[in-house]
Amino acid sequence: MVNGRIIVSNLDPNGGTVVAGILYPASGPPCGTGGKYDSCPVTDGLAKQLDANPLKQAEPLCRCQNSYQSRTITTEALPPGNPGVIAHVVLDFGAGRTGQDPGATSIYAASPPPCS
Repeated sequence: MVNGRIIVSNLDPNGGTVVAGILYPASGPPCGTGGKYDSCPVTDGLAKQLDANPLKQAEPLCRCQNSYQSRTITTEALPPGNPGVIAHVVLDFGAGRTGQDPGATSIYAASPPPCS
């Protein structure tokens, strides 16, 4: 931890899984549910965007309107010469519902659609 922030090296082979696990714990609410993302392991720009554009009745990071029951984290390596991984998190809301919509779920979208 540095200045109250969790730091995970991009050279850590399990770093993506660690960060995803902090953002989306196996149980309990996602990191930043209280509306402040400054202590979450995200970039300053993403924290600022999440803090500045709250979604009504949804948690901004996961865009969850309901609590998830479990989560699955998988990772894929970046191309050779690029340290780090891409972490994929699938949240299970029960009854096989995952809320995945890969085409329009970016927090940077000008008008994010409601969760379904």
